[in-house]
Amino acid sequence: LEGVNFLIWFSQGREIRKTLKDLTFTGIFGAVLAATVLFVFLRRVATTLVAVMCIPFSLIVTCGIVWAQGRSLNTLTLLGLIVGIGMLVDNAVVVMENIFRHREMGADRKTAARRGAREVTTAVVAATLTSVIVFLPLIFNEPSEMNIYLKELGITVCLTLLASLFISQTLIPLATSWYIRSEPRPKGRLMLGMEERYQRLLAWNLRHRWAGVAIGLAVVASVVYPFQRVDMNFDTSDAEMFVQVRYDIRDKVTLEAREELVTRVEQALEPHREELMAHSVYSFWNDRFALTRIYPEPGNANEETMAEIRRRLRPLLPEVAGVRLSVQDAGEGWRRHRGGNRVAFQIVGDDTEVLMGLSEEAIERLQGVPGLLDVEARHNEAQTELHIEPDRELVSRYQVSPNQVAQVVGLTFRGQRLQRFRTDEGEREMRLTLDERQTESVSQLENLSLHAGSGEKVPLASVATLTEKAGREQIQRDNRLTSVWVSARYTEGKSEDYMPAVAQAMNAMEFPYGYSWTFGEWQNRREEQSREFLTNLLLALMLIFAVMAGLFESVRQAVALMVALPFALAGAFWTLYITGTDFDQPAAIGLLLLIGIVVNNGIVMLEHTNQYRRQGMDRTEALLRGGRERLRPILMTAVTTLIGLVPIAVQKPSLGGVYYYSMALVIMGGLVVSTFLTSVLLPTLAALSEDAFAFVGRGLGRLVRLPFGGARRARERITDGS
Repeated sequence: LEGVNFLIWFSQGREIRKTLKDLTFTGIFGAVLAATVLFVFLRRVATTLVAVMCIPFSLIVTCGIVWAQGRSLNTLTLLGLIVGIGMLVDNAVVVMENIFRHREMGADRKTAARRGAREVTTAVVAATLTSVIVFLPLIFNEPSEMNIYLKELGITVCLTLLASLFISQTLIPLATSWYIRSEPRPKGRLMLGMEERYQRLLAWNLRHRWAGVAIGLAVVASVVYPFQRVDMNFDTSDAEMFVQVRYDIRDKVTLEAREELVTRVEQALEPHREELMAHSVYSFWNDRFALTRIYPEPGNANEETMAEIRRRLRPLLPEVAGVRLSVQDAGEGWRRHRGGNRVAFQIVGDDTEVLMGLSEEAIERLQGVPGLLDVEARHNEAQTELHIEPDRELVSRYQVSPNQVAQVVGLTFRGQRLQRFRTDEGEREMRLTLDERQTESVSQLENLSLHAGSGEKVPLASVATLTEKAGREQIQRDNRLTSVWVSARYTEGKSEDYMPAVAQAMNAMEFPYGYSWTFGEWQNRREEQSREFLTNLLLALMLIFAVMAGLFESVRQAVALMVALPFALAGAFWTLYITGTDFDQPAAIGLLLLIGIVVNNGIVMLEHTNQYRRQGMDRTEALLRGGRERLRPILMTAVTTLIGLVPIAVQKPSLGGVYYYSMALVIMGGLVVSTFLTSVLLPTLAALSEDAFAFVGRGLGRLVRLPFGGARRARERITDGS
């Protein structure tokens, strides 16, 4: 069209392409880093390639199964593939390292492959099952927002890990025996030095058991500090990224006045576009509301940028009499405080006007609370309505019915539909209305004529009162009560830190009878999501314990292995606290994955120790030797998993508007702490667990023998007496 330019303001296709590009880069970069780490440990290109081939094979198998199931390759599926990249080589590393250990002991290639793979079968199966089984409760739970996210991602992770387990037990031994003909290189001086120091540390720890236990308990107890300070927010949103200025206009103004107000705000912001990192500024207004949006550069749209724009924007907004300018997040995410650090509550009652007044008073009180910003009441801007209230006495005197008043007013504003008028072009709708110039003012409406019972004409003002009041286009009701939501942003701490101050300010208000305030749905939703997550977590812990107890055929060893979980929890929450990250839904996904990952190191170590114990080796010697020989595979699997998550933690890719870097931070922090402490303390805890179970068993045995032993001695005395 001539004189008309078309501008593509938002393209979902562009966002999808950007997401796919980020995922591709993250996956490739993570795979390259994992391969580099393996090469540093294995020190041979051929050996590294054999281990790395687990990644493409597992991904291809997983994609094939996803296609066969009729599922889509969505962002959660792709995220599951990326999360699994660092974990795919774990089983292959354990198998290859054990095969090479047999090669170093003098076995030929085929014998080493056969024995090495067989010895660690239980360990790799147990390690894989513990990572897979954490998602089993989601299959049977009722569908919810969190379960849907966890289930979609979990199925993909499970498929990749099961595929890697199959490959590690089939292709890896085959490739190692057929294609790696050269002898494995001896361990480097650095690795030998680490193993020597590690063995001395284990020996000291086994001699001073309670010192190590005290250190472990101190680490676990320290989680209380970050746990109380990390905000929990399980809500997600895929809203478009922008910062919005909302205009709350107290009085009725014309459309031209709204345009002047918006123009004034735009002129105030225009000199600061570079400071605000604004790619574009968009404003919209009509006779009901007005807003201005600031969009950052497409490649720079993330939560940190949004927070910085909000901080810089507030002091730039002009002061306008009768207008309150507030800074908001994109869309309706304020109500669910999506990572936006908001505390919200609702005021409930019957009358909308009373609620509006109470919300204004609440805003004034909360603006004095330290740490709270952008306090606002979320409701549609008030529109002026004309209320017509007939006087019963006057209506009866003039013999004018209320129904007649309603009909006259309705015909004045809506008109009367007539029969359709037929033309050569088709039928046209016909409507009879008054001239708009006759209904421009209230005084003109007051002079509308009504037919009295006597036949004379009576003006509307003679039988009714006309008043202008503020009205709402939309009224929100919860539990059959009208409600208004009030929210405020905070910059530091978590929402629970500000709830007492909010409660104190609101309790100081005087509410009319039938009106009250409550955190309501906002708090109930948080509590429900927390309970749901804890249920999934407890079920996962029970299943992991059952798997380990069944595979090891030992409850005491399963108990010893479970101690890695508190260490992981401490590392996860300290990482979130140090980085200032919320415990959100992606972090919850990461914690579920973490509890299935951290026990793998202990499984590999204890299984190797058990093999030496079955050969008749002393317990202490078996723990020392098993720990030393499993140090390298433990380090390799832990580091490859960490390195595979680095791109997600550093690049912070947005998948459908949701940032999953908190998931990577949880896994990385928990894995680092648990790997170090488990490697050092697990042998001690295994020995303590064995001694404790033996002590309890001896005590129970004596309790059982006492009554039977007394009865036997009594029988002996009777026999002797006879």
